[in-house]
Amino acid sequence: MKNKLLRNIYYKFNDYKKFHFDTIGKKLVSNDIETKKTIIVLSMHRTASSLVAKILKDLDVNIGIDLLEADNGNPKGYYENKVFIEMNDKILYLAGGSWDKIPTKKRLNKLLKKGKLQDEIKHIINSQKDKIWGWKDPRTVLTIDFYKDYLVNPRYIIIERAFNDIANSLYKRNKMPLVYGLELAEEYGKRLKEFLNKTDYPTLFLDFKELVSDVEKAKNRIKEFVGQ
Repeated sequence: MKNKLLRNIYYKFNDYKKFHFDTIGKKLVSNDIETKKTIIVLSMHRTASSLVAKILKDLDVNIGIDLLEADNGNPKGYYENKVFIEMNDKILYLAGGSWDKIPTKKRLNKLLKKGKLQDEIKHIINSQKDKIWGWKDPRTVLTIDFYKDYLVNPRYIIIERAFNDIANSLYKRNKMPLVYGLELAEEYGKRLKEFLNKTDYPTLFLDFKELVSDVEKAKNRIKEFVGQ
């Protein structure tokens, strides 16, 4: 009788121990996943997105090692990971366009459904990802659907700037006709809005004028959003 009682206690303890440690294990895995974040700056060209990317880098967000070099168009640096620039250019090219000659949604969706680039995209993400990481490339506004399903806890930073001001800035940098620059900005804005309407992930909106006039305030908002 005594031995039977001891066996019952032993089995119950082991059942409890297994349940207890399994539960803890699952919780630890869950917490580990929750602490991982992908921060993506989704914004049109000429919106101070490079400044936001620099802030992310200063906050120890891994935005890549091989970054696009500074030039006359952006003397302080672009803070763009070359591997994503190349991938985005490839996506847009295969869809029949480029950053300034935007392919139709129909062409992009057709390319996405073919799935020919997905292994390459997954490889890129796996090679670049970190506990808290991300990237900035304005082309991603047009290509985000190719990446979104492979991102862990994505968070999006959007910078809002008047389309007329973007067009003026594109004219100064690229000599792009104002009318065309305005149409381009409007289309980027349209694509961005379409994406945001179908995502529930955390999103931070920054105003361009407030961003450039009070960088420290913007940095604090981004820091809170990122959780650093």
